Amino acid sequence: MVAALAQTLTVDQAAQLVGCSAPSIMYRAKGEEEVSQAVALQRRQKDDALSVSIERHKEILSKVAADVGLGSAAAVRYHIARNPHLQQVFGDSRDGILDTAEENVFAAVEQGSVDDSWKLLKTLGKNRGYAERKEVDTQITKTTIQASTGDLVAMLDRLAQMSPEAVEAEFEVLPEEDRSTLQQALSENSVAGPEEVPA
Repeated sequence: MVAALAQTLTVDQAAQLVGCSAPSIMYRAKGEEEVSQAVALQRRQKDDALSVSIERHKEILSKVAADVGLGSAAAVRYHIARNPHLQQVFGDSRDGILDTAEENVFAAVEQGSVDDSWKLLKTLGKNRGYAERKEVDTQITKTTIQASTGDLVAMLDRLAQMSPEAVEAEFEVLPEEDRSTLQQALSENSVAGPEEVPA
């Protein structure tokens, strides 16, 4: 059992090698000093191997898993989550990658890259007014009953500018009484005189 723990990185792997279960090894470790020391040594070796591999593979956990023999990125994440030292190594590795990315962008800007310059201005240059603005087109919809005469006239005016033939077609189907009311409203709001209402 001690030899199996020395040859592997996890208690599960050692248990498979010996032909027993991981809980049985942990049970033996509670009562046998030699097994307990072997488990502790295995844990330190696993942490050291993970630490070196995380730095080597720049946080690509699937490569770390293959490198140390843990089988999957999820297994590596599990070990990192349980170990503050590995969390620190992982964080330091990420900071190193970000530092490299920043150096690359700054170097590209210094060499005259317009694309990289714009990206830098949109992030670091926000306080100088280079923030990217997004136009928001808000449309408020009211029923014609809720709208004032002025709103309706303004709407008809916009429609007439965008598509005069459509507005003319709508006027053609208006009853005489409604057409008269509309002529009066247009006249009162000074948008169009009565003579401009399509006949």
